[in-house]
Amino acid sequence: METIVYQNKEIQFEIKHSKRRTLGIKISGDGSILARSPMGLIKSEVIDFIKSNGSWILKQLKKLESSRVSKTYTNDYKNNEIHRFLGQSYPLQISLAKKRGVTLFQNSLYLKSPTPDDTNDIKKVLQKFYKSQASLIFPKIIDKCWLLFEKYKLKTPIYRYRLMKRKWGTCRQDGLVTLNIELIKEDIKSIEYVIIHEMCHLIVPNHSKNFYDLMDLILPNHKETESILDKTII
Repeated sequence: METIVYQNKEIQFEIKHSKRRTLGIKISGDGSILARSPMGLIKSEVIDFIKSNGSWILKQLKKLESSRVSKTYTNDYKNNEIHRFLGQSYPLQISLAKKRGVTLFQNSLYLKSPTPDDTNDIKKVLQKFYKSQASLIFPKIIDKCWLLFEKYKLKTPIYRYRLMKRKWGTCRQDGLVTLNIELIKEDIKSIEYVIIHEMCHLIVPNHSKNFYDLMDLILPNHKETESILDKTII
């Protein structure tokens, strides 16, 4: 996976060489970008081609995002609205309090706020809860998954967690793995799948047959989980 920065935004893409005469760009429905290149063309030329088409790429990604948002269920952040955490669904119980916070208790998410009728504040408090839980839970799952890669003697990657609109996770060639905070809403099996998927990219940076062979080896039943996540709206 290659990464460039264009207009202060990261553009990640894969390069695929084939028997073609010209360079081309393919953007899939999930926002993944494939640079199609003639055999023998050096990487720097492909990168220059991506940069020269940066405005067009960002425009297409924005269209995809707009299309996805229009199909996404919009939360109202009101009492008894259902929100997910680690694969389970919980009603949101909002109450007035001096301090903001969220507690999971007896199959409900109890949210306290000095402004319980302020939708934006409720959203921020809940997002802060998800981010804090991701920071606590993801490292434990990462440590467990990393054991599966011991024999490959890889350099330990750096992890960061942030909200992403199109992807569950990414892995850069320099070893930086980014996980979507929204992943904390999914079950442990799904979180493990995404982490292992990104770890496999430390060995095979693209989605070639070698990559999926590696996934089959490390996580034999990954296709079922992958199918579920593909149908989940971020």
